[in-house]
Formats: sequence, C-alpha cells, structure tokens
Amino acid sequence: MIPKTTLRLSLLIMVIFLMVQGCTAFDYPTFHGDAQRTGYVEDVGPLSENIRWSVSPGSIDSSPAVVDGRVFVATGPDMNDPEVTLAVYCYDTDTGDELWMYEIGSESGLTVADDLLIVGDLDGYLTALDTTDGSEEWSVLVDENAGFFGLTSSPLYYGDLLYVLTPSDGGLHVYNLADGSEEWSVAFGAWDVGWTNATYFTAPAAADGVVYFPSNLSELYAYDISTQEEIWNISLDSTIASAPVIDLDSLYITTSTTLYEVSLADGSILETREIAGTSSTPALDSLNNRVYVGTGSGLICLDVTDICGVPVWNADIAKITTSPVIAGEYVYAATNEEKSSLYAFSAVNGTEMWSYPLPEPEGGNWASFWGSSPAVADGTLYIGAEYTNTLFAFGPGASCEASVVLREGEQTALSDGTLVNETTAAGALQAASEAFGFTTDTSAGDWGSVLNVLGDMGYDADTGQYWQQFDNGEVSMIGIDQKVRDGDTISFWYSGWGDVLPAEPTGVANLVTIHVSVPEDDIGAFTITETEVPQGGSILGRLDVTKASAGWYVIDVSGVNSEGNSLSGLATVELEAGTEKTGVPVYIQVPLNAPAGEYELFAVVYSFDTFPYTKPVTSEGIVCTVL
Repeated sequence: MIPKTTLRLSLLIMVIFLMVQGCTAFDYPTFHGDAQRTGYVEDVGPLSENIRWSVSPGSIDSSPAVVDGRVFVATGPDMNDPEVTLAVYCYDTDTGDELWMYEIGSESGLTVADDLLIVGDLDGYLTALDTTDGSEEWSVLVDENAGFFGLTSSPLYYGDLLYVLTPSDGGLHVYNLADGSEEWSVAFGAWDVGWTNATYFTAPAAADGVVYFPSNLSELYAYDISTQEEIWNISLDSTIASAPVIDLDSLYITTSTTLYEVSLADGSILETREIAGTSSTPALDSLNNRVYVGTGSGLICLDVTDICGVPVWNADIAKITTSPVIAGEYVYAATNEEKSSLYAFSAVNGTEMWSYPLPEPEGGNWASFWGSSPAVADGTLYIGAEYTNTLFAFGPGASCEASVVLREGEQTALSDGTLVNETTAAGALQAASEAFGFTTDTSAGDWGSVLNVLGDMGYDADTGQYWQQFDNGEVSMIGIDQKVRDGDTISFWYSGWGDVLPAEPTGVANLVTIHVSVPEDDIGAFTITETEVPQGGSILGRLDVTKASAGWYVIDVSGVNSEGNSLSGLATVELEAGTEKTGVPVYIQVPLNAPAGEYELFAVVYSFDTFPYTKPVTSEGIVCTVL
C-alpha cells in the first residue's frame, strides 16, 4: 500500500494543472469559493480590520458571491422587523453602491454561473437572475414543502449544470442552466417520513465528474455525473453538519460529533476525529496539508496527513457556525456568541492578527452574530451580520459619504497622540473613521499635521497616487489642520496629482466625503442670586446649558478683579444631546480674605473627560461686588 504522505506528494502536480482547489484570483462565485468547497482562495485577504465600506440592507444569513467587481447578497426574515423587504442585492465592490435589487429572500449561499446569479429562495424556488441588471431569466419550483427556511442548500454550478439539495425529499436535483429545466434527480426521504429527515444548511460538492452530497441527516452519497448512477454511499454516526470538502483523494465532512476523512474512491472511512461539530464547513489548504475546522469552542488547525494527531494549533475563542476561509497567510473565521467577532489568524501558527467585534446586543436581541460565511476576493473580505443587518467589506481603502457632528472647543487625538482641535479636517476624518470603521494614521510634524495612511493605503511611489484632500471641492492648501465650519464638506480621494474631484461621488472608488455639522453649544441664561456679597459669604449661580453631545460636563463659574484676584465654584451635570438643561446650580464660596471690589464672573462648560484641557463654551460676564 502506498503511504498516504507519498501519495499526496505524487499528486501535487495535479493541483497545478487541474486546479483541484481554489477560485480565480479575483472572484468568489459560490459558497466556500469553488466546486470542491475548499474555502481556499489564491488572493491575500485583508491585513487589518479596516472597513472599506458597509451597507445595511437587512438581516443577512446568505453567504455572498463576488464576481467581476460585483458582490451579491440576500436578506432573510428578521424577527425584529417582520415588515422588512426581503431581497437579493448587488453592490459595486469598489464603492458599496447598490447596482440593483430583486425582491426575493434567501437563507442559502448565492452562486454565480456564467452571467446568471442562482438563488435558492424561501418559498422553495430556484431563480436565475441576470448579474448585470437583476432581471429574472427563469424561476422553477424545486420543493413545494421546503419548510420555513426554504432552500438552504447553496447551489452548485459544475459542468454546465446546477445541483441543489431539497429538504422535503432529502434529494439532489439537477437543472439546466439555460432554462431551468430539470435534467435528473435522486431522492431518499419522502415527505411522508417528515421534512426534518433532510440535511439542512449543507451543500453538494463536485470534482472529477463526481458529485458528493449529504442526505437524510447522516447519509453521504457519491454519484457519477455522466451516468447519473450511484458510486457509493455511507452512513455516518450522526447528523451531517457541513458540506463535503474535496481533497486530492479524499473528502472531509463533519457531523455533530465527528470530523471524517472519507475515501473518494469507495466511500470508506480513512480517519475520524471527535469534535463538537457545527454547521461550519472546514477550509482546506491541500498545498500545505492543513484543514481548518470550526467547532463549538473555536477553530482548530489539523495536519491532513493525520487528523487524529495533535492539532497544529487551536484557537479556543467561541462557537463557530459560519465557515472559515483561507486567503494568503491568514485564515478568517467568525464566531457565533452573545457578542460575536470576526477573527484573522496566522494560518501557520494560529496567532491572532486582528479581530472585529460586533456591538453589544440591544433592544431585546439575545445576541449579535454573523449570519453569513466570509467570502474573499481581490484582497477584500465580505461578510454579512444578522444583528446589525450589515454587509461589511474589509480590506484596503475606504469609500463612504458621512455626516459628522463636531464640537467647537473640543479636541481630538492624532495617531501619534498629538491633540488638535476637533473642528478641523483631522477631526472630521477621525469622526468618520470611527463611524465607518476604516483606519487612519495621522501625525504632527514641523509643518503641521499630516495624513500618512487612510484605509491601509498611503503614498504609492509606483503610481504616484495618494489621499488628496479637497475642502468644499477645492484642493486643500492647508491639509488636515484646515479649520472646518458648519456646512463644510471635506473629501479625501485616493488619486494622482492634479486630478479633479468628481462632482458626483457615487461610484467613485476610494472617495471619503464628509459633511460637517458644528452645532452651536450654548449657555442660554446665566444668573447669580447676589450682586453684592460679604467676605466669607457665598453666591449661587444658575445657568441653562445645551450641548451637542450627551455626557457629563464640568461647570466652572469664576472671575477676577482688576488686580487678578479670583473667585471660583465648580459643579458637574449630565446632559442629553441637544437638550437644554435649565437652572443648573453652581455655588461660589467667597474666601474670608478675598479683597473687596468688583469681580466679573463667567460660567464655563467643559467636557468632563478632558477637563480642564479643552477650550470651553463661555457665558457672558456678570459683575458682582465683594464688600
């Protein structure tokens, strides 16, 4: 018998010529990337948690597909918003601009087949949409008893045909791409047995003229595509949880308890490993003999020459039910817990390279989690969140149109820690980056503040491109130290010297447009109870305050006489954003040794977090006399 490691080495050249695994460098056309469901792409993925853009069409459980500069995603039912429109959306990968939408909901991963987007919908239909404009080419009822989730199996496009798993009969149905006509099918679980007999949220996989698919909870089948005859079948220990992942001579598949390696030739079980299985489909790197498995407790990396052996590494982070993706030197995985995160690990040793957490669940939601598995294409990772109803595009660059509120007198910190006024282009950029999640690198130098990097992109010596700044449409002469006022628009565009800012920002890649609002903070009324007070006495001041941002504030009522002697009193108050607080009291104690004479008192409001280092909002002065 040929040793397994020797056999694998002898077959590596087949990977080069046959492209056994991996999708093209710029596309991710189906769930887990390719027909073998490897979750392996040749591109590098995002090197940080920088968000190029994001959109919020609705609750997303559907895994995206990415082809020819377009990303496709579908929304599904939202318990918190039952009236939401369920639809398939197409977005520009550069800008996140919506190109079209088609009203049909889906819980399955989407598949691009030639110029058609294939959608398994909530009503049991398989629908083909034109990728260019979203028009319907054909639609066929695949399963009239599909259940609440509809067709959850991600369609497979292989050999000019479409392969779909159906829940009510546990079957595989094969359709003609051109018109949706059924070519052939096999079914193993009749409806009268119960639709729960089928295996949900899995998918078929194919290689070398054979399609592999799960059915009836725990059964795995291999069928010859040309003869439409069964090659083998095998019953596993419990419910199959993942899609099959095809390697050179075997496949990997998980159940609720076990990771299996199964022979492609005859269906015999080669190796098993006990795991806490989830619906996560493993990701496979055949060239480096690694398989990455999402489990009930995290992500485990195994050597495929011995999946029973000691793990190469184990990231014990949290439950993973979405499917990991390998891109470049990183493997990406999203957790499913009360507060979920997207992680990037070193594929070699499991070092956490970066992570991005979703916000804490609010409003009766029990958890914030990722609904879809990630897709990586052209250096960008796309993933949908169910809780925030958001499709994120993680990668280099930034495209957004933001409105920010800046506060006069407040400060913001550059990346090197230097404090600058918030009402500057630097402050506007910082506020936009916090709102939209893209990274910035700013610093102070001899000639003022400088933008070094935005969205992981800086000056490119080869192309001469950099982030040009435009103030109200004109090339900035000052840079990020530019003072901004209410109504200003500051733009940052990754372009070349002399490029003119487009009049219409829609569809322009790497363009950050920031509309600035600087509301007037106000001390509406400031009074004191006594205008004459003896030494050792006290003064009660009252004032009405409005602040643009909610939070805690420090109120200082103080003043000096002509010789520089001072009186002062402090108070703290919590304010709601844009809501006037009336009659806020502040006591000013007059010392026994305070020199007699006139003092002009001012009420001053500071931000609590930065008191006394920020420029305050100041009232008009009131003269009082110490007797």
